[in-house]
Amino acid sequence: ETVLEPFRRSIHTECCEIWAELRELYELLDADMRQYWGAHQRFFKQMCIASKLDAVVECALRALRDGKCVVIGLQSTGEANLKECMDGVDDWTKVCWDELQGNLK
Repeated sequence: ETVLEPFRRSIHTECCEIWAELRELYELLDADMRQYWGAHQRFFKQMCIASKLDAVVECALRALRDGKCVVIGLQSTGEANLKECMDGVDDWTKVCWDELQGNLK
């Protein structure tokens, strides 16, 4: 469990607003809402995983300093896709935005 920092909370709020607007567009265009909800779920799942990254790294480094071994497991089947998206990316928000932009295409 980790605390959501204020800047991440504001990013989350902005993302919610964007997805609400996107939903209105889908409904206006009479588009397939299953596609919307699938992309919505993937986007926020990645955002949740990314928001925990700093806490996971801190915990892992603390364990390594204590002489322990560290194994980090992601509870997701989208790991390969996330790794591909993160290839060469330093900013976790880019992955989330790429997911949103991919849905808009």
